Amino acid sequence: MISTFRKITGQNAELPRPRPISNGGVKKNLHPVKYLRSKLGSAYFIGSILALILLSFGAQHAEAFSSECSGGTITRSGGNTIHTFTTSGTFTCTSSGTANYLIVAGGGGGGGDVAAGGGGAGGVATGSTSVAATSYTVTVGGGGAGGSSAPGTNGGNSVFSTITAIGGGYGGGGSGTGVNGNTGGSGGGGAGYDLNAATAVTGTGGSGTAGQGYAGGSGLYTSGGMGGGGGGAGGTGYSYNVSPAGQGGIGASSSISGSAVYYGGGGGGAGYNGAGGAGGTGGGGAGGYRSAPPVAGTANTGGGGGGGGQDGNIVGANGGSGIVIISYPTPAAPLPIVYAPSYAKFKFFGGHFSFKGGRFSFNYKPPPPPLACTGGTVTYSGGYTIQTFTSSGTLTCTDSGTINYIVVGGGGGGATSSGYYGNGAGAGGTAESGSVSITAGGIAISVGAGGGIGGSGGASSIGSIVSATGGTGGGAGSSSTSGNGGSNSFYSGSTCSNVGCGGGGAGSGSGGGATSQHYGGYGGAGLTLTIPGATGYYGAGGGGASDTSGQQGGAYTGGGGGESPNNGAGNGTNGLGGGGGGSGPNGGGSGGSGIVIISYSTN
Repeated sequence: MISTFRKITGQNAELPRPRPISNGGVKKNLHPVKYLRSKLGSAYFIGSILALILLSFGAQHAEAFSSECSGGTITRSGGNTIHTFTTSGTFTCTSSGTANYLIVAGGGGGGGDVAAGGGGAGGVATGSTSVAATSYTVTVGGGGAGGSSAPGTNGGNSVFSTITAIGGGYGGGGSGTGVNGNTGGSGGGGAGYDLNAATAVTGTGGSGTAGQGYAGGSGLYTSGGMGGGGGGAGGTGYSYNVSPAGQGGIGASSSISGSAVYYGGGGGGAGYNGAGGAGGTGGGGAGGYRSAPPVAGTANTGGGGGGGGQDGNIVGANGGSGIVIISYPTPAAPLPIVYAPSYAKFKFFGGHFSFKGGRFSFNYKPPPPPLACTGGTVTYSGGYTIQTFTSSGTLTCTDSGTINYIVVGGGGGGATSSGYYGNGAGAGGTAESGSVSITAGGIAISVGAGGGIGGSGGASSIGSIVSATGGTGGGAGSSSTSGNGGSNSFYSGSTCSNVGCGGGGAGSGSGGGATSQHYGGYGGAGLTLTIPGATGYYGAGGGGASDTSGQQGGAYTGGGGGESPNNGAGNGTNGLGGGGGGSGPNGGGSGGSGIVIISYSTN
């Protein structure tokens, strides 16, 4: 029997058929189980069979649910069971296991009255957690109410197990301290006008919660009050601009539902002498203006509400409600045992063993070995191996398998021209993520360099399998025109038809921000990319230059700010693919280099 069990080679191994024996002159076959027990001894026989059953069962079901849980709307995608809660409810499991989660709180309400701030997005919490065989209360936070000649209200928290996503901060509005945006999952935007004092103010944006969202933008009165945009789960809200007002911060993308969806976009600030700011990608509502009311945050995205405007549109918009999504591998079907006369067959992962007609057979196909690769900087997290390339190299794998990837091209450089402000900023590098099958062997990894002054960033790639292009450099201005912001494969940079207002470079998440005379455009937003074991914010555009002190275009995380008479141009951040800031006569900012990150299951 020992030699029989050792023959696990994919070929059947058999014991000899028992010979008929005589019992009072009548011949009969021994039952196969009795035969094996007579040859091997009961203890050894039973122990061997139990060991095989426990081994196969344990290998297939370790750390996994043995049955599906209940609660919410249940769907299945990509081998996972997905529970979606758009309202509060109960998540009940009869077995334990590990589940992934997305928890989005309600967005904050926009402030009310002239030039009010946009509501901050609800906090977005993601990760995995151990789930016991019990019931959990799931709370889905509601959106905050918009203010009427006053600030809005914060969005409600969303909760699953021990994890809480914090509601978005309200947008500033009205008068006094109410003009400041409140803290929250993402902070609310500040207002640019004090209603009671009938004067311009600089309302500050509220701060966000670390790991869940970003701060709101500030409001400011220039030739007309402009509200700041609410912070988003993926980036800060824009501060004021002449027209439009501050845009809401971009949200964060998640594929837990089976497809990529953005959640947690900030609400846009309200305009006064200009249009309201756009809502951030991920359900953020646009700010109001004379002829346009503010827009509410989208339900079940946690988007912030738009700030109120004027002329009948002064009431801020409500924030969008939150959502909770829980996902885990769909449990395998129960292990089948099929019985027939004198026959039993037990199937398990990759093989089976059976008894038939006195014959014992065992067939097993071992699973493929785990993927093992070298190259880059190797780290480990949550059962995954992560290999990070900040410079070009080689990924060498001993076996074929599936890898997850983040690939970001180099950012473009900001432009310069002797004696003139108003030069355009460089675009952020294109940021890509996903998964792909590879074969054993070496694969060339290219990491794109950041562009020099006015130059394009280099492409990053994984062999010929995946490629992310670099951002182009900004355009140079002159005594009569301003330079355009650089573009990438996703979006275009902004332009300005006047002087002293360089265009903002495009980001991987949005185009360059709007410009007006003497005001450089903001850089476009980047993208929050997440793969198992790694997450980051990549590909933000640089800010355009300005010929007015303190009015250069700002940038999201990773992009360089534009130059003004009292501020030098900023460089894009290496490893994030940020675009360089546009310059005056002192030289533009360089683009940041790209990055390639690869992860795969360690087990």
